[in-house]
This record gives sequence, structure tokens and C-alpha cells, in this order.
Amino acid sequence: MKNSTTLQFIHFLFILTFVPQVVLAQTLSNSTENLKVLSTINTEKVHLHLDRRIFSPGEDLWYSAYLVDGTFHHLTSTSNNLHVELIAPDGSIVLSQVALIYNGTGHGDFKLDNNSIKDGIYRIRAYTNHMRNFDDAIFFEEEILITSNQEKEKQTAEAQKELSLQFFPEGGNLVYGVINRVAFHITNQFGKGEKATVTIFDQTDKRIIKTKTIHNGMGKFVFKPERYKTYYALFSTPEFTSEKVELPKSEMNYSIFVGRQFSSELDFHICTSPDNVKHQQVSYIIQTRGKLFSSNSISIDSPQTVVRINKNDMPSGISCITIFDENEVAVAERLIYNQIRPELNISVKTNKTNYKNREKVTLEIETKNKAGKPVAATLSMAIVANNIIDTQNRMLNQPSNIQASILLNADLKGHIENPAYYFTNFNKTKHAKLDLALLTHGWRKYIWKEKLTEPQLKMDYAFENGFTFTGTAKTLVFNRPIEKGKVSLVMNERAFYYKETKTDENGKFEFKNIHLEDTTLVLFQAYNKRDKRKSNIYMDSCFYASAVTSPIDLQYHFKPDNSLNSITAHTQEMLLLKDSLELKNNRWLDEVIIKAEKKEKDNHFRYYSKADVVIEVGKEHIAYNNIFEIIQGRVPGVRIIGSCPDVEIVIRGAKIMASTKNSANPSVCLLDGAFVEINEMCNIHPSQVDKIEILKGAKAAIYGSRGMDGIIAVYTKGVDSPLEKWEHIDIGIVRKKQPGYYRTREFYSPNYDEDQTKFESADYRNTLYWNPQIITDKKGKAKVSFFTSDESGSYQVTTEGIGVYDESMGTKVSTFEVR
Repeated sequence: MKNSTTLQFIHFLFILTFVPQVVLAQTLSNSTENLKVLSTINTEKVHLHLDRRIFSPGEDLWYSAYLVDGTFHHLTSTSNNLHVELIAPDGSIVLSQVALIYNGTGHGDFKLDNNSIKDGIYRIRAYTNHMRNFDDAIFFEEEILITSNQEKEKQTAEAQKELSLQFFPEGGNLVYGVINRVAFHITNQFGKGEKATVTIFDQTDKRIIKTKTIHNGMGKFVFKPERYKTYYALFSTPEFTSEKVELPKSEMNYSIFVGRQFSSELDFHICTSPDNVKHQQVSYIIQTRGKLFSSNSISIDSPQTVVRINKNDMPSGISCITIFDENEVAVAERLIYNQIRPELNISVKTNKTNYKNREKVTLEIETKNKAGKPVAATLSMAIVANNIIDTQNRMLNQPSNIQASILLNADLKGHIENPAYYFTNFNKTKHAKLDLALLTHGWRKYIWKEKLTEPQLKMDYAFENGFTFTGTAKTLVFNRPIEKGKVSLVMNERAFYYKETKTDENGKFEFKNIHLEDTTLVLFQAYNKRDKRKSNIYMDSCFYASAVTSPIDLQYHFKPDNSLNSITAHTQEMLLLKDSLELKNNRWLDEVIIKAEKKEKDNHFRYYSKADVVIEVGKEHIAYNNIFEIIQGRVPGVRIIGSCPDVEIVIRGAKIMASTKNSANPSVCLLDGAFVEINEMCNIHPSQVDKIEILKGAKAAIYGSRGMDGIIAVYTKGVDSPLEKWEHIDIGIVRKKQPGYYRTREFYSPNYDEDQTKFESADYRNTLYWNPQIITDKKGKAKVSFFTSDESGSYQVTTEGIGVYDESMGTKVSTFEVR
């Protein structure tokens, strides 16, 4: 254990010695120039509220997403595409989807399939494409445990603790001759903080300071190092005493000493060794998430120079103070936290104190600002048994809430233990502990710092407000790029969509911000300069590579207990019941004979039973430009006059025009059961069509006056065929089944007010209730109802969200009992 600790400390000393010089090798001019660029760029942060964090294969994971502006933390829709991924312990992405963000919020779910999901600690990750311009520390990430059988964990022996100690001088340097604040962090091999006593000695073994950890293995002390002296520390727990751990060597440099920051004003001292005082001009900047807040030049006439800042003018969250020496080189940095954001106070009241099994629960929700005035907010709510909450918090890293995700995790690299703690009932004491976390995680982990050090600031990833398709059109002969050719995009799944664009001088074309609901069949047609479809069309991949993943560093070892076994047992029971639910709820009826005309056996919806004429559209029809060319000359009593878009249709002598000004009844065309204008039919390519059906007589009367002259009904193929790659179906035509926005399922919650015979099966929901979007009205009020299950005990209600019109954020945890 001691050897491991020594090696870890040597590794840390190497980092402490060499990393600051590299990271701080920036100039004031470079930083301010990059800050100017960053100030013009909208940044983003995301938070996911998960229903819980322990699952078994076969269960569902539910989430609600909040996307906010990266600087001022109000809801934003600068991006509509949110990429959400389930990452396995080995770093592979096992499930992924794109959630639609609308007005800053969205939601979705993952089906944890039995075949593809194995036991282990997984991560849920969420980000927008634009967030990839920055360090992936800005991504949302949360651990979950997926487990089916804990018997194998009984064979895992409890690991012996290995402790390490790291020092973090305030500002980054230990400077002799002035007062220094030094933070420290004692962690075990799993990265969790440990309580300990720390004693500091000088090189003569004289004891200088004795102190203890304050919170999660973190602590701090203040002392004045002397020149030419070295210092070391010993730390101890009831079971462990360390070897000597050397402090960084003191030097003639600059440091920052924050005097007060827990009020409306911030005092910080620019400190340097007495030997370095020479009336030089140094500068400082204060930036918040890449936005410049304050800057000034200071004359150094003494070892400590005080700067006072009004914090009320600063944004909420983490800010960074950077000191530049007389050569405009960064020499010291310090993170601070500013808490001035408007708080969202959430109240959740139950209509009773205790409930029975399968009893209705009504929750009254109220949202107010810090002044107690009602405000509108968008919220999400998860209700889970307390034994599950306790188990997952014991076995996994402590979860984040919306404040911790947005105000802390998204701005710092690395693991922060129990981040939600600092923002639950925030007060001066927790502010001081949060400052300790900033000291120990250090300026080297502040992600916005990295963009300021780049010689040339680049934004390689754009905002996504839909899906992008790109490709190239080329000639059939010699395969040369077609300049200024026409390319059309056609979709017709839930609504008809048609769009055209022109190719550039290299034959390239692009369709941006295309809205795809779920998986959609998309078709592209390319034409040359003479509007002929004699061309080749080559589509680029629609899928861009996901952000880089990595394996989980540490798999936590834990012992199985009754609570975990109970959770997995209930899951298996519910999954078995779910499989047999349809059989159990069947009601057998006496024989009933129904005489009716047989309907078509396919997946198309019709009001009528059988058409007069049915045309099965196949490969022999792909060469036609539209469905009317297929009908022409093939259907008795139907004539097609002209061509699209000025086509005329005559059914049994009645003329029907495509133009509304020439017809009193133009909408006689059905597209997948819905009436559309005839000119919309012109844009549907035969490759998308399954059947064309024509009603010429009494059968069309079912549509009333609209059907008096006849009906033309077109039914498309949909996305049942497995078109996973681009399919070239004819010259200049390609199509593909393209995944779009994930189509969220609805969380099932039984209604026991209905006939109880419908609910004979046992009910042991691990997530009792989930609601991804609750919007309080202008009076700040909302109400939800659900029923308890067959599981008695205490339940935790976790409600969190953000103000609709400001950046107020809040989390409320409450409980109720089922007996």
C-alpha cells in the first residue's frame, strides 16, 4: 500500500511540476482576442433527469432533457438535436438516439434489451453537435448500474484501501515570503475522499501545522513558506499512516489569495515574493465561461495587492481569475463560484400523508422565485422507492441535480464527488465547501481555459436544427460533376415533404435542417442541366462519428444485499408478468358470425372495403416520373390530360383540375388515407408507392360530396423494407430508410379507478411514476395524479426543472408513505 501511495505521489509531482508551465504558456493578447471571439459564440449546456440509476436488462430507462445557454443558463433551442448515448463499461456505445429539443426541453427513453445489455456500470451521455467544439467535460454524463444477478459479486473480495494525498496551492504556485492557502485532497483507489488528519513539517522535522479534512477528503491550511526551506506532510486514518509526502517547492512567482467571496463583493490578493516587487505592471482578467467580465492593470508595489470586485454584476456559476506578469504571460489562476442566480423554489404537496396499495395519489406542485412570487416553470418528476434510491447512492457515484450539472459539472473536468450536495439548501457553509472543491480540482481542469490558449480559435461543429444530407451528382458518361443541376428530396411518411436545391461547380449539394420524425424513407432525384434524370447520384453518410468514448476507469466493488436482491427480483417478476399479460387478460366471447365484404390484407388504412381498380406498383414503374403517368391509358374510364403540375384528370366524364381556380372540388386524391391536393401527388415518385387504387362509382360515396366524381387513392411503402444503405433504384434516384428523432414512448401508469378485473397481475413497478414534462402555469401551479403499486414503504419524489422565462433552477426532494 505504501509503495503504491509513493508511486502515485511521484506521478502527481510530475504533473504538478510540468503541467502548469504548459497550460499557462499564454499571453494576455491571445487570451483577450480569443475571448472576443468566444463572446460572439452561443455555447450550450445540457442536463438529463433520469428516473433512477439501477436497472435490470429488459427494463426501461426514462429521461428528461434540459438545454440551456452556456453563459446565462436560460432555456435555449440553438440546437434541436440532442445526442443521447448509453456507453458500456468497455467504452462502446450500445444504444444511441437523437432527441428533439423544443423550447429548450425534450425527453426520451431507452429499452434495455436483454440480448445486448450485460451486467455492469454504464454511462448515459448527452451532448449537442456544437458542444463538441469544446472539451467533452462539458457533456452531461451519469453512471447507472445494470444488474440481473448479483451472485457472482459474492466472490469479489473487498479491496484494501490505497490512499493518496495531493496538494493544490491557491493560484497554482507555492510562493515564498507571503501567506499561501494550500488545499489538499485525500482519496482512495476509487477516487472517493477519505477522512484523515494531516500534519505539515519543515525539513528539520519541525511541526508547522496540524489539520483535518473538512469535506469528502478535502481540506486546506494557510502558512508562509520560507525561502530555501522544503516541507513535507504525513497523513493518517485509524487504519493507515502514510510515508512522507513532499509539498511543492516554494518559488519566486505569483499567487492569488482570495480574502472574501461569500458576500456581494469579492476581494482577491495578487501575491508575489518580496524579492519580486519592482513596481512592475501586471494585469488580470476575470472571465465567465469564455465571456470577459473584468480586466485591469495593477502596479506591484508590495508583496500583496488587493483587488475588489462587485459580484452582483457577474453571472452565476464559476468564473476564472487569471494574472499576467509584465511580459503578458499568464502566471496564476483561481476559480471562484458566484451564487446570484434566481432560485426556483419548488413545492410538492400530497393530498394525504399515508396511502394504501393501489390508491390514487394527487400531487399539487407550485413554483416560486426567491421573493416568493409565482413563476412558470418546466419540470420533470420521478417517484422511486427509497430503498432503491439508497442502494443506487451507495453503489454508484452520487447523482447530479440540474444545478450541479449546469453550474459545476459542465465547467470542470474530472469526477466531483456528490456534486448535488453543494446545491441542496445552498448556504454560506456549502459555498465554502464548494470553494474547496474548486481549489482541489484546480484551474488546470477549467474547460473554457483551453479555448483561450489556442493560437487560432476554431469552431468545427455547427448547431444542428435538423438532419443534413449531402452528396454529389455526376454525369452518366465520364462521371463528371454536374454543375447547377437540380436535386430534389422527397419524404412522405407522416406528411408529404418536397424540397429542391442546386449543385455547385463540383456537383455537390446539401439539404440542411431537415426534420425527420422517427425513421423515414427519404428519396433523392438528380437532374442534369437539361432537366433530364440522366445522372449518377452519390450520397454521403448521414451519420457522423460519435464523440470519442473511453472505458470506465474504475468498476466499483460492492457486496450484494437484500435491497439490491429485492430490486432485481421485482424486476424479473414484472418482466415475466409482462410477457404473460396478454394471455391473462384475454376475455373469450361466444361465437359471433359477421358477414361483410373482405378488406384488403395489407397495412394500409381504408374506409372502403375494396377499390374498383388496384395497380400494384413495382420495379417496372420506376422509370415513370409520377403516378399519373402510370394511370394514363391503363384504367378504363380514367383519362389523364397534360402533365404535372398542370395535370387534368377525367373520371367517367367528370373533369377534375389540379388548379383550385379551375375546379370546385380539387381534393379528390387520397395519400395514405388523407386528402391532399393533386399537385402534391405530382411530387411523389413511383418508387415510394405500394399501390394505386381508384374508386369510380358508389364505393366513393363513403367520402360524401368529395367522392361524387371518383377518388384516386395512393398508398406508400412506408419504412417496413430494410433499407439500411442507400439503394439505387433507377438512374438518378436513390433512397434510404433514415433514422430521425427518437419517437418517445409513454410511461405506463395503471388507472385503478377502472374495472379492477383488468389488473389481476401483481404490480411492483421499480419506477412508480415518471413525468418528463410538467409545466406550471402563470400562477406557478400544476397537478399530477397516479396510483400506488403493491409495494409498501417510503417513496421519494424528485422534482426538478428550470424557469420558463429566466435562468432560475431548482430541485425538490420529498417523500410519502404507502402502508
